[in-house]
Amino acid sequence: MTTHRKQENPFADDIARLLRPAVDSAAEESIKPFFVDRLMKAVASPTQVRRAGEDLFEAMFGLFRPVALASLLIIATLVGYNIRSASDSDVAVSVSESVLGLPSVSLVAAFELQEE
Repeated sequence: MTTHRKQENPFADDIARLLRPAVDSAAEESIKPFFVDRLMKAVASPTQVRRAGEDLFEAMFGLFRPVALASLLIIATLVGYNIRSASDSDVAVSVSESVLGLPSVSLVAAFELQEE
């Protein structure tokens, strides 16, 4: 039975010697002084993140308030128009049909749609 030995790279020491300065300089650049203090300060003050979200909400609320009011005014106008036009017609309609402006559903109306 033969045993396989792991073959060592003859250039491993040379590669490690060449890469060591690059790794050391990268580590020095990635962790600046007082890293732990900065990290603990950031963890201790989550209110800044929450405050930024609140500011965004307030800004969006202020922007969309006029849009919401205009939309409600348009909807109220259309509902009033639909109710008035439904009450002027001779056909009996339900409240939902009059509010939404739907045509009355009958067999005659259904057959007229198929003929067109």
